[in-house]
Amino acid sequence: MLSKQKKIWYKKMFFYSAIYNWLISISFFFGYKAILPLLNMEPPIYSVFLLIMLFFVFIIGIGYYWVYMDTDRNHDIIKIGAMMKLGVVILVSWACLSNQIHPILIITAIGDLIFIIFFIKFLKEY
Repeated sequence: MLSKQKKIWYKKMFFYSAIYNWLISISFFFGYKAILPLLNMEPPIYSVFLLIMLFFVFIIGIGYYWVYMDTDRNHDIIKIGAMMKLGVVILVSWACLSNQIHPILIITAIGDLIFIIFFIKFLKEY
């Protein structure tokens, strides 16, 4: 069982994870036409697929918020979130290494990698 202090720390971490997902998804959802050219990327021909993906990123942020609200429950959301973030780390790293996206986007992968580490640590310690 977690100490009260660790439980508070993890609650904050899940809250920040929710905010992280919401900021990225909302920013790109409404601003991808302006943001992508700044990254030397073309907006997609069929933007609906990008928007659907961003919608899912927003929804998993709601899941992280639920975990924040009750860290005793919703552990499967943490597992799914860790898998999704691992996918982001792998795909963004591959896209950066193959020069498909601007290297600055590796920052998002690093952020997700940090959250993965904390998610796994939480699941092991709980």
